[in-house]
Amino acid sequence: MRTFALAVLAALPLAAFAAAPEAPAQTPQGPDDKYIQYMKDSEDLGPDPELELQHYHRQLNLTDEQKKKVKKIFTDQRGVYVKSHSLRLKFQAETRALHEKILELNRKFNEESGAIEEAHKTAMREMRESLTAEQKASFDAMQEQRDRQERDWRTRREEESKRREMGPNGAGKDGYMGFGDPPPAGGDQGPKK
Repeated sequence: MRTFALAVLAALPLAAFAAAPEAPAQTPQGPDDKYIQYMKDSEDLGPDPELELQHYHRQLNLTDEQKKKVKKIFTDQRGVYVKSHSLRLKFQAETRALHEKILELNRKFNEESGAIEEAHKTAMREMRESLTAEQKASFDAMQEQRDRQERDWRTRREEESKRREMGPNGAGKDGYMGFGDPPPAGGDQGPKK
């Protein structure tokens, strides 16, 4: 194959090479260091119209009319970026404030829950004291079953919370920032162990 290509080249008259007009070599040079650094720094504020214009002019050899259009395009685009960045900062601040409010409400709820739990323990202790020995044995078995189901529920809730916290900004992959299912209520609370 190589020999064939050399033979074809040798058969061509030298005049064919001499007659070819020399076109200016305009090969794209790629982004320069300043442009690369700018791209790294511009994620929030969008394109710098002047640097973008320089970059595209260097790559494409734009006419004066094209330069005006390109600069306007990137000026308009930068306006969208700046507005979007400003909104994102606002929404992030609002989200942080809401998250702090949720944490505060959870702290208050946990304090109140402690009082409720204490009241429940007192009620169960007083109730147990009024039972016969036979009733106390059944009552203790009921309490053990309730405690086991509560432990199982808490374990499931913690696992669910961990799964949901794997997303960005503490939100789950589905964006849910809940705290699992509500605790079981009433008599039959799921499978018995």
